[in-house]
Amino acid sequence: MKYKRLSNEELQELEPEFVNFLASNQITAPEWLDLKASNINRVNELIDVFSDMVFENVLKKIKYVEHVTRQDWMVFHCKEESLHMIGIQLSDESGLDLTDPDFFEQWNEAPDSIGITMYSKEQTYTEEREKVIFQLLESGCSIAEEKLFNTLLEHSKK
Repeated sequence: MKYKRLSNEELQELEPEFVNFLASNQITAPEWLDLKASNINRVNELIDVFSDMVFENVLKKIKYVEHVTRQDWMVFHCKEESLHMIGIQLSDESGLDLTDPDFFEQWNEAPDSIGITMYSKEQTYTEEREKVIFQLLESGCSIAEEKLFNTLLEHSKK
């Protein structure tokens, strides 16, 4: 298994897609019921393959992810060949909070604020792109928008 198995709830949400997946593997509804009763290993194998397929399709579409805490914010642009990260780190003296919805407004009012450090790094993937994105999501990142990355990129050029 490349990623992780979908939960029963997720499988239920994706039932039409799973039925199509079974049909593409030439498994009819009666055959599926028979497999569930007689060959749990094959059932698990099919669910694992379907789960990986779903995750792979979703992960291919993700372009940006972020991880934010009160003092650290990292936004990743998941390019085809490399991962470009822009980050902000706040010291306690900055008096700002990256989780505050008004952070950018406050920052724009005082762009030379003490205690704000920006950093950037780009590196080529050492593993498959989708696997790296999956690991980022599993470690607490969430999907982000291009606008956020571009906003940080603009601030890093000031």
